[in-house]
Amino acid sequence: MNEIRFFSSDSSEKNKVSFARIALILSIIFVMSFSSSFAADKNVTILSPLTDSTVEEGNLLLSIKITEPKTVNIEVLEVKKQIVEKDKNSPQKDVVRTAKLKEEDMKKIVSGTYEKLDELVYIEAIPSEEYVSKNTLSFYTKKLEKFNEGVYLISVKTVNDQGKVLETTKSYISVSPKKTEEAIFEEKKSTGDFFQNLLKTIFGA
Repeated sequence: MNEIRFFSSDSSEKNKVSFARIALILSIIFVMSFSSSFAADKNVTILSPLTDSTVEEGNLLLSIKITEPKTVNIEVLEVKKQIVEKDKNSPQKDVVRTAKLKEEDMKKIVSGTYEKLDELVYIEAIPSEEYVSKNTLSFYTKKLEKFNEGVYLISVKTVNDQGKVLETTKSYISVSPKKTEEAIFEEKKSTGDFFQNLLKTIFGA
């Protein structure tokens, strides 16, 4: 059994080092226990939309594969940034509003580099739904209609008979504005020009 022992010393620097080490050990234990409680379920896979991907706004297909009998709760939440400002008419009061996130924000959240996680709010995009899988292979599918620009979190919680959450499988997606016909034409034109120039380079003008 490991023990943490405290030694008295006349040197304040040694005491500082000892307490720093103890604090580091406790921090590591806390982070490990926190991370394990939110582990993904290996028998649940979010197939569509692709994990941590960017898609165009409109109708989306949500597809989840489950490879053993279990009950899951499925949520789709929009992730927004909460902004607190002073009321122009009454400076003593605060006004709270939310702002949409962009693709670069999603990438930072996924990579763990988003600085102000405490400012994020999660708003229900569609009503949560319970799904019971009774087979060793089943698929949950749902059409997500009229999804607008923003960042969304898909959360699939594996629960026991008492409704206690055991594991959570998550995926973020970024929904971008739908491209106009002009933008699509320009994109195709640029691609065509690229290959045309490439052929000229290889075979000569």
